[in-house]
Amino acid sequence: MGRRYRFGLKTASRKEERDILRRVEALREDPGLLIPECIHGAHRIFRREERALRRVASLADDQKSLERASRRGPPLARAYAATLLLAHQGRATHLGVLPVGNRQVAYAHRGKARPEHLVAVQHYDDPWIRIVGYLDTVKRHRAHLYSSPSGFLCSTRPAAPDWYVADVLSKSALQGRDACPHVDGLGPFIEILWHSAGRTLRLCRRCDPGGNLVHQIARGIGAADPTDDLEVNVHYCPEGDCLDDVPLDPGERDAYLRGERTNAQILDAHMARVAATARERRLIVIDHRCLDVAGAVRRLAPEGPERVALEVVLRRKGFFGTG
Repeated sequence: MGRRYRFGLKTASRKEERDILRRVEALREDPGLLIPECIHGAHRIFRREERALRRVASLADDQKSLERASRRGPPLARAYAATLLLAHQGRATHLGVLPVGNRQVAYAHRGKARPEHLVAVQHYDDPWIRIVGYLDTVKRHRAHLYSSPSGFLCSTRPAAPDWYVADVLSKSALQGRDACPHVDGLGPFIEILWHSAGRTLRLCRRCDPGGNLVHQIARGIGAADPTDDLEVNVHYCPEGDCLDDVPLDPGERDAYLRGERTNAQILDAHMARVAATARERRLIVIDHRCLDVAGAVRRLAPEGPERVALEVVLRRKGFFGTG
Protein backbone atom coordinates (compact mmCIF):
# COMPACT_ATOMS: atom_id res chain seq x y z
CA MET A 1 0.00 0.00 0.00
CA GLY A 2 1.47 3.34 -1.05
CA ARG A 3 2.30 6.33 1.16
CA ARG A 4 1.86 9.27 -1.18
CA TYR A 5 0.11 11.85 0.99
CA ARG A 6 -1.14 15.37 0.28
CA PHE A 7 -2.45 17.45 3.14
CA GLY A 8 -5.48 19.75 3.28
CA LEU A 9 -7.91 21.43 5.68
CA LYS A 10 -11.69 21.58 5.74
CA THR A 11 -14.61 22.57 7.93
CA ALA A 12 -16.18 19.50 9.47
CA SER A 13 -19.74 18.60 8.66
CA ARG A 14 -21.97 17.77 11.61
CA LYS A 15 -21.91 14.10 10.67
CA GLU A 16 -18.09 14.00 10.47
CA GLU A 17 -17.81 15.70 13.85
CA ARG A 18 -20.34 13.33 15.45
CA ASP A 19 -18.61 10.29 13.97
CA ILE A 20 -15.18 11.30 15.27
CA LEU A 21 -16.51 12.10 18.76
CA ARG A 22 -18.35 8.76 18.83
CA ARG A 23 -15.12 6.94 18.07
CA VAL A 24 -13.34 8.92 20.78
CA GLU A 25 -15.81 7.59 23.37
CA ALA A 26 -15.25 4.01 22.21
CA LEU A 27 -11.46 4.45 22.42
CA ARG A 28 -11.69 5.91 25.95
CA GLU A 29 -13.19 2.61 27.03
CA ASP A 30 -10.85 0.28 25.15
CA PRO A 31 -7.45 1.35 23.77
CA GLY A 32 -6.92 -2.29 22.82
CA LEU A 33 -9.00 -1.56 19.72
CA LEU A 34 -5.82 -0.04 18.27
CA ILE A 35 -3.63 -3.14 18.72
CA PRO A 36 -3.77 -5.97 16.17
CA GLU A 37 -3.82 -9.61 17.11
CA CYS A 38 -0.21 -10.82 17.00
CA ILE A 39 1.10 -14.26 15.99
CA HIS A 40 4.44 -15.89 15.18
CA GLY A 41 6.34 -13.80 17.72
CA ALA A 42 4.90 -10.45 16.62
CA HIS A 43 3.78 -9.52 20.15
CA ARG A 44 7.09 -7.78 20.85
CA ILE A 45 6.49 -5.36 17.97
CA PHE A 46 3.54 -3.62 19.64
CA ARG A 47 4.46 -4.26 23.30
CA ARG A 48 5.79 -0.73 23.86
CA GLU A 49 2.86 0.86 22.02
CA GLU A 50 0.33 -1.17 24.00
CA ARG A 51 1.86 -0.17 27.35
CA ALA A 52 1.89 3.47 26.27
CA LEU A 53 -1.75 3.29 25.12
CA ARG A 54 -2.84 1.83 28.47
CA ARG A 55 -0.97 4.60 30.29
CA VAL A 56 -2.64 7.28 28.15
CA ALA A 57 -6.04 5.69 28.77
CA SER A 58 -5.47 6.10 32.51
CA LEU A 59 -5.07 9.84 31.90
CA ALA A 60 -8.33 10.18 29.95
CA ASP A 61 -9.90 12.51 32.54
CA ASP A 62 -6.82 14.75 32.88
CA GLN A 63 -6.68 17.26 30.01
CA LYS A 64 -3.25 18.67 30.85
CA SER A 65 -1.70 15.23 31.10
CA LEU A 66 -3.22 14.30 27.74
CA GLU A 67 -1.76 17.45 26.22
CA ARG A 68 1.70 16.46 27.45
CA ALA A 69 1.23 12.87 26.24
CA SER A 70 0.19 14.11 22.80
CA ARG A 71 3.62 15.68 22.33
CA ARG A 72 5.90 12.78 23.23
CA GLY A 73 6.04 9.01 23.38
CA PRO A 74 5.40 6.27 20.77
CA PRO A 75 3.63 7.58 17.64
CA LEU A 76 0.35 5.74 18.05
CA ALA A 77 0.13 6.70 21.74
CA ARG A 78 0.68 10.37 20.85
CA ALA A 79 -2.16 10.19 18.34
CA TYR A 80 -4.34 8.41 20.92
CA ALA A 81 -3.72 11.13 23.52
CA ALA A 82 -4.41 13.84 20.94
CA THR A 83 -7.67 12.12 20.01
CA LEU A 84 -8.81 11.79 23.64
CA LEU A 85 -8.39 15.55 23.98
CA LEU A 86 -11.41 15.92 21.71
CA ALA A 87 -13.62 14.52 24.48
CA HIS A 88 -12.61 17.46 26.70
CA GLN A 89 -13.08 20.02 23.96
CA GLY A 90 -16.36 18.50 22.81
CA ARG A 91 -15.91 19.57 19.22
CA ALA A 92 -13.86 19.01 16.08
CA THR A 93 -14.92 21.80 13.76
CA HIS A 94 -11.80 22.01 11.59
CA LEU A 95 -10.37 18.85 10.11
CA GLY A 96 -7.28 17.96 8.18
CA VAL A 97 -7.63 15.85 5.05
CA LEU A 98 -5.33 13.00 4.13
CA PRO A 99 -5.65 11.13 0.80
CA VAL A 100 -5.54 7.37 1.41
CA GLY A 101 -5.78 5.45 -1.83
CA ASN A 102 -8.58 7.12 -3.75
CA ARG A 103 -10.33 8.45 -0.63
CA GLN A 104 -10.08 11.80 1.15
CA VAL A 105 -10.00 10.99 4.87
CA ALA A 106 -10.78 13.70 7.45
CA TYR A 107 -9.11 13.80 10.87
CA ALA A 108 -8.87 16.21 13.82
CA HIS A 109 -5.34 17.49 14.37
CA ARG A 110 -4.13 17.87 17.94
CA GLY A 111 -0.72 17.63 19.61
CA LYS A 112 2.38 16.60 17.65
CA ALA A 113 1.08 13.36 16.18
CA ARG A 114 1.56 12.76 12.46
CA PRO A 115 -1.52 12.79 10.19
CA GLU A 116 -1.30 9.09 9.31
CA HIS A 117 -1.31 8.11 13.01
CA LEU A 118 -4.23 10.43 13.77
CA VAL A 119 -6.13 8.94 10.84
CA ALA A 120 -5.43 5.41 12.07
CA VAL A 121 -6.70 6.19 15.57
CA GLN A 122 -9.71 8.27 14.57
CA HIS A 123 -10.74 5.73 11.90
CA TYR A 124 -9.79 2.58 13.81
CA ASP A 125 -13.05 0.96 12.70
CA ASP A 126 -12.31 1.31 8.97
CA PRO A 127 -9.97 -1.57 8.05
CA TRP A 128 -8.86 -0.12 4.72
CA ILE A 129 -7.99 3.27 6.31
CA ARG A 130 -6.41 2.42 9.68
CA ILE A 131 -3.51 0.54 8.15
CA VAL A 132 -1.75 3.80 7.13
CA GLY A 133 -0.81 4.44 10.76
CA TYR A 134 1.05 1.15 11.13
CA LEU A 135 3.19 1.10 8.00
CA ASP A 136 6.33 2.55 9.57
CA THR A 137 6.22 0.04 12.42
CA VAL A 138 5.72 -3.09 10.34
CA LYS A 139 8.32 -1.99 7.79
CA ARG A 140 10.88 -1.35 10.52
CA HIS A 141 10.31 -4.81 11.99
CA ARG A 142 9.94 -6.56 8.61
CA ALA A 143 6.51 -7.74 9.73
CA HIS A 144 3.25 -8.31 7.87
CA LEU A 145 -0.03 -6.68 8.90
CA TYR A 146 -3.44 -7.76 7.59
CA SER A 147 -6.45 -5.46 7.95
CA SER A 148 -9.94 -6.18 6.59
CA PRO A 149 -13.53 -6.11 7.88
CA SER A 150 -13.06 -9.56 9.42
CA GLY A 151 -9.91 -8.95 11.44
CA PHE A 152 -6.66 -7.17 12.26
CA LEU A 153 -3.55 -9.36 12.44
CA CYS A 154 0.22 -8.91 12.66
CA SER A 155 2.74 -11.64 11.88
CA THR A 156 6.52 -11.77 11.57
CA ARG A 157 6.16 -13.52 8.22
CA PRO A 158 3.73 -13.61 5.29
CA ALA A 159 0.73 -15.47 6.67
CA ALA A 160 -2.46 -14.34 4.94
CA PRO A 161 -5.36 -15.57 7.12
CA ASP A 162 -8.39 -17.16 5.50
CA TRP A 163 -10.66 -14.28 6.54
CA TYR A 164 -8.40 -11.74 4.86
CA VAL A 165 -8.24 -13.78 1.66
CA ALA A 166 -12.03 -14.11 1.60
CA ASP A 167 -12.57 -10.38 2.24
CA VAL A 168 -10.22 -9.04 -0.44
CA LEU A 169 -11.24 -11.56 -3.10
CA SER A 170 -14.91 -10.78 -2.55
CA LYS A 171 -14.14 -7.10 -3.24
CA SER A 172 -11.88 -7.82 -6.23
CA ALA A 173 -12.69 -8.40 -9.89
CA LEU A 174 -12.72 -12.14 -9.14
CA GLN A 175 -15.80 -11.69 -6.88
CA GLY A 176 -14.63 -14.32 -4.42
CA ARG A 177 -13.53 -16.92 -6.98
CA ASP A 178 -10.06 -18.16 -7.83
CA ALA A 179 -10.61 -17.50 -11.54
CA CYS A 180 -12.91 -15.39 -13.66
CA PRO A 181 -15.42 -17.28 -15.88
CA HIS A 182 -13.50 -16.58 -19.11
CA VAL A 183 -10.14 -18.16 -18.31
CA ASP A 184 -9.14 -21.13 -20.48
CA GLY A 185 -5.86 -22.86 -21.20
CA LEU A 186 -4.80 -20.55 -24.03
CA GLY A 187 -5.15 -17.17 -22.40
CA PRO A 188 -4.27 -14.43 -22.31
CA PHE A 189 -4.79 -14.20 -18.56
CA ILE A 190 -2.97 -12.97 -15.48
CA GLU A 191 -1.95 -15.65 -13.00
CA ILE A 192 -1.08 -14.76 -9.39
CA LEU A 193 0.30 -17.33 -6.99
CA TRP A 194 -0.58 -16.20 -3.47
CA HIS A 195 1.86 -18.40 -1.59
CA SER A 196 0.82 -18.08 2.05
CA ALA A 197 -2.85 -18.35 1.10
CA GLY A 198 -2.23 -21.44 -1.05
CA ARG A 199 -4.26 -19.93 -3.89
CA THR A 200 -3.69 -19.56 -7.63
CA LEU A 201 -5.73 -16.70 -9.06
CA ARG A 202 -6.46 -16.12 -12.75
CA LEU A 203 -8.03 -13.12 -14.45
CA CYS A 204 -8.71 -12.51 -18.16
CA ARG A 205 -8.52 -9.23 -20.04
CA ARG A 206 -12.23 -8.51 -20.25
CA CYS A 207 -12.70 -8.59 -16.45
CA ASP A 208 -11.69 -5.26 -14.88
CA PRO A 209 -9.26 -4.10 -17.60
CA GLY A 210 -8.64 -0.79 -15.82
CA GLY A 211 -7.88 -2.33 -12.42
CA ASN A 212 -4.83 -3.97 -10.91
CA LEU A 213 -5.50 -7.33 -9.25
CA VAL A 214 -2.28 -7.27 -7.21
CA HIS A 215 -3.23 -3.99 -5.58
CA GLN A 216 -6.76 -5.21 -4.93
CA ILE A 217 -5.22 -8.14 -3.07
CA ALA A 218 -2.64 -6.03 -1.20
CA ARG A 219 -4.90 -3.11 -0.25
CA GLY A 220 -5.07 -4.21 3.39
CA ILE A 221 -1.53 -5.57 3.73
CA GLY A 222 1.14 -3.58 5.55
CA ALA A 223 4.72 -4.72 4.97
CA ALA A 224 8.07 -3.54 3.65
CA ASP A 225 6.87 -5.03 0.37
CA PRO A 226 3.14 -5.93 0.46
CA THR A 227 3.58 -7.95 -2.75
CA ASP A 228 6.43 -10.19 -1.54
CA ASP A 229 3.94 -13.02 -0.98
CA LEU A 230 2.64 -12.79 -4.56
CA GLU A 231 4.11 -14.24 -7.75
CA VAL A 232 2.79 -12.74 -10.99
CA ASN A 233 2.83 -14.21 -14.47
CA VAL A 234 0.89 -13.89 -17.71
CA HIS A 235 -0.14 -16.88 -19.76
CA TYR A 236 -0.72 -16.62 -23.46
CA CYS A 237 -0.07 -19.71 -25.56
CA PRO A 238 -1.56 -19.45 -29.07
CA GLU A 239 -2.88 -22.68 -30.58
CA GLY A 240 -0.39 -24.71 -32.54
CA ASP A 241 2.89 -26.34 -31.58
CA CYS A 242 5.22 -23.90 -33.35
CA LEU A 243 5.70 -21.37 -30.51
CA ASP A 244 6.76 -22.12 -26.95
CA ASP A 245 5.32 -20.21 -24.00
CA VAL A 246 7.00 -16.79 -23.97
CA PRO A 247 8.07 -15.55 -20.48
CA LEU A 248 6.70 -12.31 -19.09
CA ASP A 249 9.05 -9.34 -19.41
CA PRO A 250 10.53 -8.69 -15.91
CA GLY A 251 10.19 -4.92 -16.34
CA GLU A 252 6.48 -5.25 -17.09
CA ARG A 253 6.04 -7.53 -14.07
CA ASP A 254 7.74 -5.04 -11.77
CA ALA A 255 5.71 -2.13 -13.16
CA TYR A 256 2.49 -4.10 -12.56
CA LEU A 257 3.54 -4.91 -8.99
CA ARG A 258 4.19 -1.21 -8.36
CA GLY A 259 0.72 -0.34 -9.66
CA GLU A 260 2.04 1.37 -12.79
CA ARG A 261 0.21 -1.02 -15.15
CA THR A 262 -3.43 -2.04 -15.30
CA ASN A 263 -4.61 -5.59 -15.89
CA ALA A 264 -5.23 -4.78 -19.57
CA GLN A 265 -1.88 -3.05 -20.03
CA ILE A 266 0.23 -5.93 -18.76
CA LEU A 267 -1.76 -8.40 -20.88
CA ASP A 268 -1.50 -6.25 -24.01
CA ALA A 269 2.24 -5.76 -23.49
CA HIS A 270 2.74 -9.50 -23.17
CA MET A 271 0.67 -10.28 -26.26
CA ALA A 272 2.81 -7.79 -28.20
CA ARG A 273 5.93 -9.56 -26.87
CA VAL A 274 4.56 -12.91 -28.05
CA ALA A 275 3.81 -11.48 -31.48
CA ALA A 276 7.33 -10.00 -31.72
CA THR A 277 8.88 -13.32 -30.70
CA ALA A 278 6.83 -15.06 -33.38
CA ARG A 279 8.05 -12.62 -36.05
CA GLU A 280 11.67 -13.25 -35.03
CA ARG A 281 11.06 -16.94 -35.72
CA ARG A 282 9.21 -16.20 -39.00
CA LEU A 283 5.90 -17.16 -37.48
CA ILE A 284 2.62 -15.25 -37.42
CA VAL A 285 -0.10 -15.21 -34.75
CA ILE A 286 -3.61 -14.81 -36.17
CA ASP A 287 -6.73 -15.03 -33.99
CA HIS A 288 -4.71 -16.61 -31.17
CA ARG A 289 -3.31 -19.30 -33.47
CA CYS A 290 0.38 -19.65 -34.30
CA LEU A 291 1.03 -20.29 -38.00
CA ASP A 292 4.05 -20.64 -40.23
CA VAL A 293 4.19 -18.33 -43.24
CA ALA A 294 2.52 -20.77 -45.61
CA GLY A 295 -0.30 -21.41 -43.16
CA ALA A 296 -0.78 -17.69 -42.59
CA VAL A 297 -0.98 -17.03 -46.34
CA ARG A 298 -3.56 -19.76 -46.80
CA ARG A 299 -5.56 -18.39 -43.86
CA LEU A 300 -5.55 -14.77 -45.02
CA ALA A 301 -5.56 -15.02 -48.83
CA PRO A 302 -6.15 -18.55 -50.12
CA GLU A 303 -5.89 -17.65 -53.84
CA GLY A 304 -5.79 -14.91 -56.50
CA PRO A 305 -4.06 -11.52 -56.58
CA GLU A 306 -4.47 -11.03 -52.83
CA ARG A 307 -2.28 -14.04 -52.18
CA VAL A 308 0.45 -12.73 -54.49
CA ALA A 309 0.32 -9.30 -52.86
CA LEU A 310 0.50 -10.82 -49.38
CA GLU A 311 3.52 -12.93 -50.29
CA VAL A 312 5.27 -9.81 -51.62
CA VAL A 313 4.61 -7.96 -48.36
CA LEU A 314 5.79 -10.88 -46.23
CA ARG A 315 8.90 -11.30 -48.36
CA ARG A 316 9.76 -7.64 -47.81
CA LYS A 317 9.26 -8.13 -44.08
CA GLY A 318 11.73 -11.01 -44.11
CA PHE A 319 9.29 -13.87 -43.53
CA PHE A 320 10.59 -15.74 -46.57
CA GLY A 321 14.20 -15.27 -45.59
CA THR A 322 15.04 -12.44 -48.03
CA GLY A 323 15.23 -8.71 -47.39
